[in-house]
Amino acid sequence: SLPEAAAMLARLRRVAADGQGSVVMTRCPPAWKRELPVWGTPRGDWALMKKVKRELDPRDLFNPGRFVV
Repeated sequence: SLPEAAAMLARLRRVAADGQGSVVMTRCPPAWKRELPVWGTPRGDWALMKKVKRELDPRDLFNPGRFVV
């Protein structure tokens, strides 16, 4: 279920952060992607990544709503 997945993801992220790592969900039901941070915790370069995405894909045609949203 979504609540169980969210709890598991939170636990995994804490463990990963303790080791200076991160967790990315490679697969889950599409509806969960709206509720869970599947790309992990945004890093310091998130704003730069969004700017590059806007420049290269101004109409958001490639992976809309899936990466650097």
